[in-house]
Amino acid sequence: MNNDNGIKYSIITSFKKWYNLKDWFLYCLKTIALKTKLNLYRIINPKKQNKYKLFLKAINPPEQFEFVDSKKYPIVGHKQLELSLIRGFNDLKIPFKVNELSDNLIILWADKIDLGVIKRLKKEKKIKKALTVPTACQYDYNYLMWAFPTYTQIDYSLVGSNQVKEKNKKIIDEKFHDKIKPWPSGVKIEEIDLNKEPKNACICSFKKVPVNFDIVNFIKQQNITCYVVEYGNYDFNYWQNLLKQVDFVIFYQDYIETQGIAMAEAWANNRITLIKNGTSPYLTKQTGLSFNNVDELKKQILEYKDNPKEFLSQFSPYQWTKENMSDKVSVLNLIQIIENGKEKEY
Repeated sequence: MNNDNGIKYSIITSFKKWYNLKDWFLYCLKTIALKTKLNLYRIINPKKQNKYKLFLKAINPPEQFEFVDSKKYPIVGHKQLELSLIRGFNDLKIPFKVNELSDNLIILWADKIDLGVIKRLKKEKKIKKALTVPTACQYDYNYLMWAFPTYTQIDYSLVGSNQVKEKNKKIIDEKFHDKIKPWPSGVKIEEIDLNKEPKNACICSFKKVPVNFDIVNFIKQQNITCYVVEYGNYDFNYWQNLLKQVDFVIFYQDYIETQGIAMAEAWANNRITLIKNGTSPYLTKQTGLSFNNVDELKKQILEYKDNPKEFLSQFSPYQWTKENMSDKVSVLNLIQIIENGKEKEY
């Protein structure tokens, strides 16, 4: 086994260095198919083309992991998760490898070609365990997002929340259910001043729905500064800087999050969230409120406006995130799954 210097864990973003001739042939066919899709989408569906281009941009691993936070990159779960793992292992002072073999592979990217490589590496006894993280599927997404546990070479398939686990259990055979493990990725926790005065400002985040100007105009009528963001149209640094300028974030969407990294990043900045009911698996009484319709949301906004300091004091999103979803906690939970097959209950 590959346990050089006692290093037990590897983060894998690509299996190309272990490809044989057959794997490279299949990869070339897949690449040709993908480029053909891109060209077709450019003509008939530009939005779909942009989605694939975003995936292509996101899968390139950073060259300098220690400085990567200063770089701009798209807000996508794949890159956020990769950085969280790196920070978490470093915070815990646990040695790890990137794109090198060890006993346990934490797989960030995989397709059917890679699954064949993993099977071969196990047969050659070069690795012991292989687990896929929630963002591991590439271009076979609609299939592999639930099918990973059905492959014998995959020991555990991590999903963003228990809701996703229950959904996937309905699709695959019962004998594979124990391989599905809920595991939320971590977010960066920095020391911040928790006693700052209210800023009289908020973010309205719209994901896969049109901007609701009824909400935006209502907020402005209360003389509250409102920053409007639309999913996919901003980068990480812009988002982080914006969070520092507000008191709360409204997530208005019909899309049900598998985890909700952007929400966790708001909580890590001690920003409470007002979230459409049923769209966040990790919203708690500490991190914010849910609403069923626009009228309920407006009432919550008026509660804030009436006495911002008192309203915000009801919540403790920073503390909850530090205890439950920091990079360090996330990696500790990951190691528990690898070593004992036990996931943390939320």
